[in-house]
Amino acid sequence: MNLITHRHCQNMLHCMKWMYEHSRHTVFKLNIIHISSSTKSFNKKKEQTNDATTKMPEKSALQIDVPKPAFQKQESSLPTHDVSRITPESRRLEVTADNIFDQLAASRGANRETFLRAVNSYISKESLYRRGAAEFIYSGMQRMKYFGVEKDPMAYKALIQAFPEGKMIPRNVWQVEFMHYPRQQQCGIDMLEQMERNFIIPDDEFGRL
Repeated sequence: MNLITHRHCQNMLHCMKWMYEHSRHTVFKLNIIHISSSTKSFNKKKEQTNDATTKMPEKSALQIDVPKPAFQKQESSLPTHDVSRITPESRRLEVTADNIFDQLAASRGANRETFLRAVNSYISKESLYRRGAAEFIYSGMQRMKYFGVEKDPMAYKALIQAFPEGKMIPRNVWQVEFMHYPRQQQCGIDMLEQMERNFIIPDDEFGRL
């Protein structure tokens, strides 16, 4: 009786051990399968997200690039601070400045590069005396929004270089008090006001120009 009971107990122990080992491996395999499926699902979602972010919308066949219309000038770009300073000569210089911007915009498009090219074209043509510098700056300021550079600090820095370098700086107290080169100084003030309206703060480089 004792022998039978002993063998029976051993058989039960072997069965329990086998069941324990088998269940442990089964749980381990199930965990591996669960982790593997979760990883595959995560990678699949990640690929879908990357595809959605990197895929650019295709251009419809019906979409046509329409060229920007020519600048429609409503009124003179010259300010009316002092009407007596607006002479036939200043009107002629204004038209010349307008033509520089309009001709380049018609051939190259109205963009930042064209605006800077127009400024460089004027500076190279008037490298010595800079005739009509104030008229050119007013014309450029009027067209800044058309060229899309009204909020670009570099466009203002380029435009102010139309003034002759070092020539219009006051040299004594009398020139400071009596507003040396009044039209040009007023032009600079108008440029600063336009920068302020577009939330542009002039830096040290702008002050040195």
